[in-house]
Amino acid sequence: MNKRENGFSKKGELAIMTGNANPDLVQKVAKILGEDLFLRTQIGSFRDKECRIISVDDARGRDVYLIQPTGQPDRNLVEIELLVGAIRRSAEKITVVIPYFGYSRQERRGESRQPISINSVMRRLVGTGIDGLVFFHLHNPVSAGIPEAIDPHMKVDHLNARTIILDYLMKSRNLKKTTIASADVGGTAFARSCWQRLHAAAPKVGFGLAYKVGTSSTGIEEVKLFGDYRGREVVFIDDMTTQRRYDHQGQQGG
Repeated sequence: MNKRENGFSKKGELAIMTGNANPDLVQKVAKILGEDLFLRTQIGSFRDKECRIISVDDARGRDVYLIQPTGQPDRNLVEIELLVGAIRRSAEKITVVIPYFGYSRQERRGESRQPISINSVMRRLVGTGIDGLVFFHLHNPVSAGIPEAIDPHMKVDHLNARTIILDYLMKSRNLKKTTIASADVGGTAFARSCWQRLHAAAPKVGFGLAYKVGTSSTGIEEVKLFGDYRGREVVFIDDMTTQRRYDHQGQQGG
């Protein structure tokens, strides 16, 4: 029996897979890296909506990267956990890549008897037995250290999205008529760093800031805008988004 026949030819080879959160993204990654690296999965639901892993391609001996954002996080987190469980005994190594990480807003205890949600979710991920985690621009960069604190053997990479954002804006926008803005005070440093690099190439690119008043988990009472916006395209740079409309005075609309 040769190596290919007994399956050892795939030992350590790269493979990528995903759940249902954003299959288009992973298909694009597969086209860049090679579609033969893509492990197909079939995920369904039982009648009570419980997640059901129907089938997963063979991952035996392979270095698997499971790419799955966790926007609308509950179902997507469960898919990650179950997919890892499906390949954990056969894959040589499993790294979970999370482009958008849900439950990261509550990364500290604001008042007594409030959970630190990100700690609980990180413990769930580390508890699946994976070997590594890759995050993109977490809500609080310090949170990237949580998995390593839980398991010192965990390998964690926290990637900055600035290069991707700048490349996209340089190619797709008329920067002379564009204002780069931060959606809140907390995101000012990152938005300003993006603006500074764009400003070097296009000195007329503007910078602005949105100051949110009366914020809560359910909404925002008022938004005050500072900066040059009139007649310009505004690009808000933030790690989280929600669809809302505001008039020129910052009042929330439909």
